[in-house]
Amino acid sequence: MGIELRPYQTDSIESLRSGFRAGHIRQVLSSATGAGKSIIMVSMIDSAVVKDSRTLFICERRILVEQFSQHLDAIGIDHGVLMAAHWRWRPQAMVQVASVQTLERMETWPAFDVIFIDELHACMRKSIISMIKVFPDTPIIGATATPFHPGIAEHFSN
Repeated sequence: MGIELRPYQTDSIESLRSGFRAGHIRQVLSSATGAGKSIIMVSMIDSAVVKDSRTLFICERRILVEQFSQHLDAIGIDHGVLMAAHWRWRPQAMVQVASVQTLERMETWPAFDVIFIDELHACMRKSIISMIKVFPDTPIIGATATPFHPGIAEHFSN
């Protein structure tokens, strides 16, 4: 992989992996703005790709979808973008970046092996909570610098 992680980023990944081993299906990656949460998630997605895991990265805004897609491009991770009329619409790709608004408009949500949610505090919408209930055994990591939405504690255990 082409990303060199800082020690605290590597520690964050190991903490999340430990959480999964301890039975936490839904976890929060919380760190300050600028600490590199996106880079941590790119690294984890890269590991998921090696394991042939279907991966979904959910963003709250179009600009964040584009930014994360660029992060994946930078290290050569093939992916599609689930967003209305996007040039990279390729729902068969193993890795998908999606806007929450597009997912809300889909009749059914595709199944994934692992889901990442960016800006979790802003994405705790009825649709995300519904998705959590539809896929109760799918590992989910929600990233945020401000983990203060009341739904986070209700639906994320670590």
